[in-house]
Amino acid sequence: MSTTVKELTCYRPLADIFELVRTRENVIFLDSSLHSETGRFSIVGLEPYLVLEQRNDICYENGIAVTTTFLDTLRTHLKAEEEPNETPLPLISGALGYLSYDFGRCFEGIASKHESTLDMPDALMVFYDVLIIEDHLTHALYAAVQGKLRPAAETIVEIEQLLEQA
Repeated sequence: MSTTVKELTCYRPLADIFELVRTRENVIFLDSSLHSETGRFSIVGLEPYLVLEQRNDICYENGIAVTTTFLDTLRTHLKAEEEPNETPLPLISGALGYLSYDFGRCFEGIASKHESTLDMPDALMVFYDVLIIEDHLTHALYAAVQGKLRPAAETIVEIEQLLEQA
């Protein structure tokens, strides 16, 4: 399946849009504070269809433990989702998330001197059906929609209605 990318008709700063969606499950906001060529884009990810996480050396795929490692599972899904990006946007599909220092220590075989006090995954990568991308230099907004959860055209109409509220 190919991602639909559309420049949206209405421009609103992505921070304003994030305020409307910030309570949705697994939403992410990658906010660029540099409004220059090196910090040109900010991204909001919505409507996750795949969540990969590692907790206590166990990899979970959408909450279900799997026997493969986190990195192997991530590689498999990234390969399956790979598609060319012929736009000026930094990404149109893939995963957004983090790898913690604890994940890095485990990966390198270095034991921690401290017990974990936070209840959070050591690694988390989320594949989003919708990415809203702001180009700070041109003051344009784009929607990159996979169409995995519902038709892309339907989702884009909903996003444009959301922009009218911002």
